[in-house]
Amino acid sequence: MAEREYYDSKKFAKHGFQFKYWTFKDKSFLEQLLLRNKNKKHKIKRIFWTLFENPMGEGFFITIQLNDTIVGHNYGYPRIICYKGKNIKVLETGESFVDPNHRKKGFFSKMVNYTFNKNKNIPLIIGTPNRGTVNANKRMNYVVSENKTIRFLSYFPKDIEVYLKKDKILKITRKKYIEKTVDFPRLCVANQDYLNWVFSRPNVTFEFYEVNIKKKQLIFALRSGLPGLRKINI
Repeated sequence: MAEREYYDSKKFAKHGFQFKYWTFKDKSFLEQLLLRNKNKKHKIKRIFWTLFENPMGEGFFITIQLNDTIVGHNYGYPRIICYKGKNIKVLETGESFVDPNHRKKGFFSKMVNYTFNKNKNIPLIIGTPNRGTVNANKRMNYVVSENKTIRFLSYFPKDIEVYLKKDKILKITRKKYIEKTVDFPRLCVANQDYLNWVFSRPNVTFEFYEVNIKKKQLIFALRSGLPGLRKINI
């Protein structure tokens, strides 16, 4: 089967594939579809939390289906980032998947194009590609940052570890953490509603701390429960 065979819309429909664009009003039907396609309940709960509980706005879920079988999916949800002193509403995409039996048919590109066309009012679309989709993102004219020092998360440098062992670390509540840090500069514009949403992620446990090191106050959160992660600070 030739690569990109189904990228042409007519061939796509001819072979029985169809797009579906799901929003909050479709939530119950989408849940049943995902369950029938053997998605775990905890995964569905996380997807719905991301898309439909976000205080920055409602997200959407895209499926490519062959009858009732999902062969590809993707989602998007709004975020507000600060760029050069200005707040900009952007769209973050994620949960990209194409069934191994249907790869190299242009499905990933088709989902990205569909997202663009459905959200023409959004000036910027961002995402965090995995290793397998970096080249595909480049072909779709994404600007891919491969600078390993850029992180949404901030990490203590190694030379601070010695001081952490000597100083008393105070555990604080989520409410206190948010009160103390809500006005801190972040990539994403944050308010109390947004931070409470971030820290209510299903199946993830957060702990909050503050510590004084060399007359500087550090406030940080640790999370556990994500696949492949134990504790990292944010």
